[in-house]
Amino acid sequence: PGEWQQAVVHQATGMISVQLSVPLAEALVRLRAMAFSRDQPIVELSRDVVARRLRFSESTCGPQGPEENRG
Repeated sequence: PGEWQQAVVHQATGMISVQLSVPLAEALVRLRAMAFSRDQPIVELSRDVVARRLRFSESTCGPQGPEENRG
């Protein structure tokens, strides 16, 4: 991946870390797991997080995945 793609993944990781109050390493693991479970490229999922179209929450990071932000 290019530098801008790495940057968006890092930014999304930071946002997820704040949303879930977890360390960056755990946030990245959750981002990777969600991308894998959705069969979606991590960069694409990261763009959704950064654009605030997708929000992770502790109550929905289980089997249901992150909460879709509708507003």
